[in-house]
Amino acid sequence: MTEDMKFTNIMQQMNSLDLNKGPLLLAYSGGLDSAVLLHVLSRLPIRERLKALHVHHGLSENADLWAEACARECSALGIEFFLERVRLSAEGKGLESAAREARYKAFIKVAKVLVEPSCEKLVTVLTAHHANDQVETVLYRAFRGSGLTGLEGIKKERKLASNVIVVRPFLSVSRAELAEYAAHFGLNYVEDESNNDIRYDRNYLRKEVIPAILKRWPVALKQISRLSSLVSKEQALLNSYGLGDLQSCDLRDERMGSSIEFSKFFAWPENRRFHVIRTWAKAKAHTIPLGEHLEHLGGFLNAKADRCPRLEWGDACLSRFRNRLYLLPRVFFQTKKQCDRSNIHWDISSSCNLSNGFHLECNYLDLSQGQPQTLDAFDITFRTGGERCRPEGRGHSQVLKKLLQEYSLEPWLRDVVPLIYHRECLIAVGDLFLCEIREQHLKGLSFRWYYSSKHH
Repeated sequence: MTEDMKFTNIMQQMNSLDLNKGPLLLAYSGGLDSAVLLHVLSRLPIRERLKALHVHHGLSENADLWAEACARECSALGIEFFLERVRLSAEGKGLESAAREARYKAFIKVAKVLVEPSCEKLVTVLTAHHANDQVETVLYRAFRGSGLTGLEGIKKERKLASNVIVVRPFLSVSRAELAEYAAHFGLNYVEDESNNDIRYDRNYLRKEVIPAILKRWPVALKQISRLSSLVSKEQALLNSYGLGDLQSCDLRDERMGSSIEFSKFFAWPENRRFHVIRTWAKAKAHTIPLGEHLEHLGGFLNAKADRCPRLEWGDACLSRFRNRLYLLPRVFFQTKKQCDRSNIHWDISSSCNLSNGFHLECNYLDLSQGQPQTLDAFDITFRTGGERCRPEGRGHSQVLKKLLQEYSLEPWLRDVVPLIYHRECLIAVGDLFLCEIREQHLKGLSFRWYYSSKHH
């Protein structure tokens, strides 16, 4: 029996891959799973296109040793090696989610490097998730109440960016098969000591629960993988319905986040509402809410609208204003109180980055009047209360608080809207309106006030 025949399942999974002709990037942690994938790939003709990336999370005192071990293995196999060090911020999403997000950013970063000298535009990232990981993920999500979306488990392929696709060739291969392969070829790999700490939920599933399940039901890996595949197909159909519901509710992008019509959404039954919220969060690349979060949706929807209620989870939150339901970045509300509200002296020839995730730009539209001669005479302040101004075309001034209501600015933005002054005269409120001004050379000014989640 040849070596390839001995590991038929592994080789069948690799041979079934339809890899594009562009660069291949292995996500190489140095553990058993990725060590096997590296070895398998290095024995195939596609090895000429293969690179390896190790993401250094810095969470273990052995992290430097793991990186060095990975570099040595790649050097021995003649595979180009990349090392990316990342810093994790678990705020609002948990350490595991933060680590995954950091890895994805590292994939995209290295992919850009690989694409530039290549004629191909697509980079395929290969990860070594296997059948045991699939079972672990499905059970973990089920216990957390994530619904059908969680039962989809890990997808075999995922588009990560316009030029990056993630492929997982080992999802139908058990960890036992990988361990047998590694032993047969004498592969070197590292052991993450944190994987043995059953205080962590996933480790408990891996060490205690899944072995007990496999002892009782030996075909559980295959059956749960089959379940995930079936659920994925059903979920695709439900997603199409959910997207249709969103569009029927007048889904639209807002200055910050997006919104839908409240009254139509509110008229639907609970299960339909839940599905639309999950579909909406997924479509806007937010954390998908769990069942425990959506349990509070009824109270949120029935709260008095003038209270501007919020329902928060992960990196997202829902809020209401008039007859619209808003999906917003949660980080804005988490950092709003810490925003620097001190005055800003502004040269309008360049954009201004405000401390709350917003940016302000100025365009000069009426060139016939000539450029402003005092570009550095502009200042930005924020509401403190009692301000008055006179929008263009009006006969008298009015309290700013009333004007913001009239211009339908969302309540959560009223304290952060920039007030733009020129020589101590208020000339504009964000990009909502220009004020009545006497200086002709300022009348061609136009402002753009916008939010960027990348700021956070």
